[in-house]
Amino acid sequence: MKNLITPEELANGEVENVPAISLKVQTTLRYKRKIKFLRIGKKIYYEWEWLNDFIKSSIVEPEKAE
Repeated sequence: MKNLITPEELANGEVENVPAISLKVQTTLRYKRKIKFLRIGKKIYYEWEWLNDFIKSSIVEPEKAE
């Protein structure tokens, strides 16, 4: 399996090209099933591609000026 990212690494901004997301926000995103994750026992992990997909789906497009 590819390198897995822990919630702590994500919260500390240690993931290249991904903004830091606090542990509390990560918990909310997982609870609401907004972000894909892997659970092994009590441990949570992410893959970089899943984080990238989440970021892309969160882009807000500007309204077109008339």
